[in-house]
Amino acid sequence: MTDNRHAYFIRCISAISGIGPNPVFDSLDPLAAFLDDPSCTVLRAWVRENGTVLLSTLLTTEEAVASTTAYLQNVAFVKRLAVSLNANNLTSAVLPLSLGRFGAAVSLHEVLKELYCPILLCAEDPECIPQSAKGLLFRLEHSLGSFTGLQNDNPEMSPSLESFVNIKSVIDEIDLWNNTRSSMGFDGDLIHSVASALEPLRKWFDTLEMPPWSQAGEFIDQVMDSLDRIWKAEGRGSQV
Repeated sequence: MTDNRHAYFIRCISAISGIGPNPVFDSLDPLAAFLDDPSCTVLRAWVRENGTVLLSTLLTTEEAVASTTAYLQNVAFVKRLAVSLNANNLTSAVLPLSLGRFGAAVSLHEVLKELYCPILLCAEDPECIPQSAKGLLFRLEHSLGSFTGLQNDNPEMSPSLESFVNIKSVIDEIDLWNNTRSSMGFDGDLIHSVASALEPLRKWFDTLEMPPWSQAGEFIDQVMDSLDRIWKAEGRGSQV
């Protein structure tokens, strides 16, 4: 193989899919186009269980969709900028992505749940995205989670009662509702409302010491406010 740039993509595909260091490609023409054509911004690799790889610069291909061959992994490369690729910009200009074995919807849900939502929906959000965008992001993650959970019929992705076993303090309860916000099968709007109502109590209970008498009124007001918000919390036609 004369083009040394190919080695980077071969290593990525091999590492992500686990098929070994020398995959067999149907054709390297799509890779050549991705490397040299600035307008070609996406390269997809469908990795088959027999170790062969179908490359394409299209978002999908009839051959991949219609194929009866089992696919082990689905790998994608996206250019951050519309440029041709060389040894100097190869790693910085290209974002490798694993779409997994179950497709783009499952992959998107996983990266939202495990990475973007914990970062962007936290109280100390450094990105400072608008509240409306946070709401959309939360609903997208929840909807995808419900969809992919039903489609895959995977019991490991379903909510479990195990998380309720070790609730021994108010902090445990607060953490439970926060952790449940992204769980599938629950009413996401309702869970989010309850978690948000409980979170202000954390500063009061995250210590072994009771608040001083001078703050007793503030403490009681906060508890009553949180309980009132929980009582009034609504989701899709239901209340707590």
